[in-house]
Formats: sequence, structure tokens, C-alpha cells
Amino acid sequence: MAHIAQKSDRLLVIKAFPKCIFGLPLMLLIILVIVSFKPSQTSGWQDYAIFALVCLVFMFIQKQRITSFDKGLGIVTWRSVSVFGVKELEFKLNAIKSVEMVYGKGQYARGGAIYLHVGADRYALADSDICIGNRKRNIGITEEIVQWLYS
Repeated sequence: MAHIAQKSDRLLVIKAFPKCIFGLPLMLLIILVIVSFKPSQTSGWQDYAIFALVCLVFMFIQKQRITSFDKGLGIVTWRSVSVFGVKELEFKLNAIKSVEMVYGKGQYARGGAIYLHVGADRYALADSDICIGNRKRNIGITEEIVQWLYS
């Protein structure tokens, strides 16, 4: 779920993290813990462990993205933070070709992802999320970025 963290005439900061995609396996893990305390003859601890590991892997592969547009310095700082490390890039504000909204084709991943085109490269500002209203929110953020860049 992306949101505008800071906006002024000089600075625009976009933060994004797929909260609902992260929250779903978290809820399943909570349910798993509750169910695992009930005695059951059909499921062994191996089944619970495999399910918990799948949920944990799914949760930990998610990335937080922070993008900062600075008109004063004329740079864009793009940062992607995950369990595997931090990737940070800087490029000139005037090198941005476009801001694009890409829609998913599945039943649930229709929220859209926001991409920034710089030269021949494409950087994800926000991933698609399964939250209700995410598509409308991402369209609004895309429009605000474009408006801010060209104002």
C-alpha cells in the first residue's frame, strides 16, 4: 500500500509496502498457532512446520520502497529495503521519462503497480497489493507524482 509521506514544492516522498499481502500470511500464522494447541490426530508437527515456513518466506520476501523526489537538488533517490539488504539508487530528476501504472491480470492482483521510467530502466515505486481500494489509491498517487514533476 503506497502513500505520500511528505509533499512540498521542493520535496515529494513516496513510501510503499504491500501491507495486505504481508498481513494475510501473518493472519494464517496466528490461526496456525491457535490450531496447533488443539490436540489433533490427523496432523503432525511436520505439517504445521511446513505451513509456517511457507508463510514466513512469503512474508519476508516483501520489500519496502521509499522514493524521494527533490527539486532543490534535482535528484531522485530510490530505495528498496528487504530482508536481503538495501538497494539504493540516485539519478537526475530530468532523466525521468515517465511514471507508469501497470495493472495485474489476475482476479486479486488488480491493484496496479507504479513504475518510474528512467532511461531504459524501470523502477518499481509501489507493488500491487490486494487491499480494497488500492487501485484507486495508486491511480491518485501516480497522478500526484506526474502533477508534482511537471509543476
